[in-house]
Amino acid sequence: MKLLHSILAATFVAHTALAAADEPSDIVRKSILYAYGVKDLKVGDIFHPHDDLWMIPHKFDEESVKAVKAMDITVDGDSVFTRTVGRALIYTEISKGKVAPEFYLKGIYSQHERVILEFLYAALLRDKDEIAKFTSDADKITFDDTPKAAWGDMDVYIGVLQTIPVVRTSDAKADAKEKSVTYRIPLGKKGTEITLRRFDGSWKIDSSKGLFVPMEFFWR
Repeated sequence: MKLLHSILAATFVAHTALAAADEPSDIVRKSILYAYGVKDLKVGDIFHPHDDLWMIPHKFDEESVKAVKAMDITVDGDSVFTRTVGRALIYTEISKGKVAPEFYLKGIYSQHERVILEFLYAALLRDKDEIAKFTSDADKITFDDTPKAAWGDMDVYIGVLQTIPVVRTSDAKADAKEKSVTYRIPLGKKGTEITLRRFDGSWKIDSSKGLFVPMEFFWR
């Protein structure tokens, strides 16, 4: 009799756990809400483990959160869900009951590269107002004695910028603690490392300790 009670109890617990588990559609919705800054979510119940999960949330966006909550999301098991939220196209992959974060993170890594390359574009022009858009403190950015580029040559420089590799050099576990990420670009004899952090929700180059950017590469 005790054995029967144990079996029935275990069966009840198993069915209760299954009933309480989120449906794939709920998991997808929560992952998108997390990306738009909703904080009262259990990340471990939504995403498969990844050291860079801390990068995913943007600054809280009330309008987008409302849109996601009202969105019709239908996901049947392991699949990819794609939907536009505002001006952003969201790619979400659910696998084995949780969201694989790689599609989200690829977008973040692309943002990082774009910030660095757009900063270099502004640096070529020595445009301090534009430099300020991509750095935490434009006054602490310094350059070598190369001249600024002419507007008429920028089409050529854009082509050059597109070839520049932006390589992550920081350790992912350390980044999660520091809430920063460091990349290396091939400028200067030993290369140049650039650290990014979020400032008021936007990824920017952390120039708080000063950053020297050698530009002779563009004048060879």
